[in-house]
Amino acid sequence: MHDARAPGHPPAADLARHALDGSRAPLPSGTLEHLGRCASCRDLLAAYERVGAAARDGYLREPETLADPPPRVWEAILREVRAERSGRAAGPGPPPGPSDPAGTDAPTAAGGEDRRPRGPHGRSRHAG
Repeated sequence: MHDARAPGHPPAADLARHALDGSRAPLPSGTLEHLGRCASCRDLLAAYERVGAAARDGYLREPETLADPPPRVWEAILREVRAERSGRAAGPGPPPGPSDPAGTDAPTAAGGEDRRPRGPHGRSRHAG
């Protein structure tokens, strides 16, 4: 690895190795003295340490267990997919039954919204 840092500064690879390996990659005393004088190198070492800590935290954390969604979620997805395939919009209510292929017999959807087709004056076309 080519280090483009200015002469007199410790190689970036040494700082990174120390940040990742800690006591297994101790810094030479000359580097420690340099870090005492050079804010740029201290900042670089701190950045490497933050990256190392983030990597260790993500690696050591227990994987999150996701709960299965309730059946109504899968039912809504299935309604939407079927509606898309048949060319009509899926609503939040129950799917139309076999005697009601257009969904017009169900006056309201979940939440009380009237889902019946409307005439030109906003009234339902179906008596109800």
